[in-house]
Amino acid sequence: VYDANQNLHDIHLINKKTAIAVGNNGIVKSQDSGKNWKIIQTPLTEPLIAVDFSNSGYGLAVGRNGTTLFTNNDGEEWEKGSNTSSSFLRDVTFVTDNIAYAVGSAGTILKTVNSGQSWTSQTSNHSGNLSAVNFKDAQKGFAAGGNGALLATVNGGTTWDKRKVKTNNGLLSLSFNKDTGTVVGFGGTIISSKNAGENWKIESKGEFSHLYDIATLDDKTSILVGDNGTILKKR
Repeated sequence: VYDANQNLHDIHLINKKTAIAVGNNGIVKSQDSGKNWKIIQTPLTEPLIAVDFSNSGYGLAVGRNGTTLFTNNDGEEWEKGSNTSSSFLRDVTFVTDNIAYAVGSAGTILKTVNSGQSWTSQTSNHSGNLSAVNFKDAQKGFAAGGNGALLATVNGGTTWDKRKVKTNNGLLSLSFNKDTGTVVGFGGTIISSKNAGENWKIESKGEFSHLYDIATLDDKTSILVGDNGTILKKR
């Protein structure tokens, strides 16, 4: 059991035994299925909000003040990525071992093509906060955020366009499996697409507590979690 006075914001399971968690005081790692955790030294002290890994041991962690960290050995050692952003980065996702995206405050979207060593800003045409990013494939991706913002790219992030959704609630998490996409957010908002993100419809708004995250099991089943112990199974 890991015992430390810090809030942990995100976790990624690299394999059945190895997990990485990030939080206000940095990074911790378990190599025995979560029984024991050790603190991993990092070159920065900024709070970390999100973490993701590719299938080949490359990892990324992002957080406040534009913080980006990268690793190429399953999270044992981390280095600082190069970027000019000072935004509060809230989510990060790998598309391939080399390509990844991060999103954050003030419509920030960053892209790396070298596993996090350096990042470039992309034009989102959105000034509000972005909280989640996910890609269906190398070209088609989505970013979601405040005031019902849902952005889409079909060319690997070269351009982003707003998709119409009938809500002004903040959107906090999104997930794709095959052609099925799900977005959740404040006020119990659930938005779904059955055609690879071309069209979206409201499934729920105001029926549940705030929903914060999604775990997608397959293209038909997802688990949604939120306030007041809310756990929903979506089919």
